[in-house]
Formats: sequence, structure tokens, C-alpha cells
Amino acid sequence: MKLWTHIRRLRMARRYRWVAVPCPGCGSDDRNPLVSRDRFGLKSLISQCNSCGLVYTARNIDSQQLDDFYKNHYRFFYESVIRVDDSYVYRSADALKAAYRMARVQETLGDFSRVLELGCGLGFFLREAKARGCREVLGLEPGEAFHAYCVQQNGLNGQVEACSYETLQALPFRPDLVVLFHVLEHMPNPGGCLDWIRAHMDPEGSLVLEVPDLMGDWSDVGLGNFHFGHRTYFSSHSLSHLLKKHGFHVFAKQTDHVGIYPGNLRIFARLRESEGVEVPEEAGLTPAQWVMECLETWASSRWDRRIIKTIACRT
Repeated sequence: MKLWTHIRRLRMARRYRWVAVPCPGCGSDDRNPLVSRDRFGLKSLISQCNSCGLVYTARNIDSQQLDDFYKNHYRFFYESVIRVDDSYVYRSADALKAAYRMARVQETLGDFSRVLELGCGLGFFLREAKARGCREVLGLEPGEAFHAYCVQQNGLNGQVEACSYETLQALPFRPDLVVLFHVLEHMPNPGGCLDWIRAHMDPEGSLVLEVPDLMGDWSDVGLGNFHFGHRTYFSSHSLSHLLKKHGFHVFAKQTDHVGIYPGNLRIFARLRESEGVEVPEEAGLTPAQWVMECLETWASSRWDRRIIKTIACRT
């Protein structure tokens, strides 16, 4: 069964045009390759930009074909999900994650009333927002099955659009809270997304981002940390740098070591400058060194170190 699933994934991947990708942060093609293949065995070429230091997939699906991929195939690739049923909803624990996230957001921000979520998945965070008195909510979810669940099961009819931010016709309100939970790392142009958010959010509002933390401890995940759906691999430093470049000021950050994702990173930012948190340069190992450290720890506890010699791009 697993073999057949993998064969289906590879067939799906061949439907798309794979191209060399410049750094999503600065556009440079000058890179240092780190890992040749992702967890599906696809030649995604995980690399570090020599200009800005961002880690990203240097070979990926052409961005012009991403709408079709996320609408029709992404969930099968990522979770082997063909349809959303009660069993999947239970296993995903998305309702529990939404309640946890809401608690962390509210304790940091206090009250908010107009929420926009990009990549809202099954819609549980928006449901939490409505239950806690938010006047207006809107989610963007391109996946057909997930959009249908939002509308039919989570009471979000008319409050979730089956599109991306680039194709949204109009925003019905100016949100004072914009959230992206494990979404920004999927975008081919994360800076462009931040520019769009900056232009549409309340100037006094807040942006909350969650991403996997490249510098967190993901050694138990190993090669599973890398797949072509994640086009960028952020650290606290690199994400804060990107936010600053696009007009945002980080004022709080949180990490979760268990639960949502190994080394989960949560960043809070505003447009106006306020008392914030200093995000120093990474101390100790560089991102490239940390990638190899985690992969070698993972490989030595499961198979043997020869797999690292196969996938690692030594310089």
C-alpha cells in the first residue's frame, strides 16, 4: 500500500514542470546546495542562499502551476488524504491546535475583532474566533475538500474563499489580525505576500506567523523535514529579517517544542514600530551545519550514515 502511494505521488509530480528556483528572499541564484533530495525522493535540492543566508528548495514546481497543485494534489502528497472524513479530522487534531493557538494569540495580543487567515485549512481557528466574539472573519483556502469542510461542517458559509490571496477579488473588511499557520513557507514569493498583507491590514493590527523552525530540534523528523511543498525553511533570524525588509516589526516570538510541529516558531509583528524583541544572529552552528547535525542524528538512530552520504551535498 505504501509503495503504491509513493508511485502515485511520483506520477503526480511528473504532471508538473520542475524548474530552477532563485532565492525566495532576495532573488539571488548564488547558492550552496545542502541536501539533494526531499522525503519523497524528489530532486528538490535544498540549498542556502550565499547572498542572504535563507535556506530554500532550489528546484521546484513552476509557480504558475501551483494553484492546480494545491487545489488538487497537495493534501495527498503531504498526508495521503483524498477526502476529509471524521477519521482524518480526529487524527489531525486541528480543533485542539486551533484552541491552543487562539489561547497563545489572545494572551499576547488581547482583543481583536476582524480576522483574516490565509490558508485556513479546515477552518477551526476561524470557528474559534467567531466563538470568542470576533465580528468579521474571512479565510482563504484553495483546497477543494478543505474549503467544503469549512463551509459544510464549521459554519463558515460565505466566510471562506476558495482562492489564494493573489486571486481574491476583494477584501470585505480591513483585518486587525492576520494569521498564517504553516503557510508562508509554502509560498514562492513570501515577500510579495507580506507586501499584500501590509497593504490590506489595519495599520494598528497584528500579523501572526507560524513556521517550522529550521534551527529547532527536528532530528526526530530527519529527512521528513524537507519536502518540495516547503519552498523556504525559516529560522527566527531569517524570518524576522524578511519581515523587517517588508515593513513589519517583530514584537514577540514563541517556540513550541512539542505538539504542533517539532521546533514550531510563532512570530508576532506589527506595521508600526514598537518595543519589540531582539532577534540576534544564530549563535553556534550555522544553518547549514545544523541541517547536517539533525540529519546525521536521525540517520544514525534509524538506518546508517550511508543515507546521508547519498543525499547530502558536501562542499
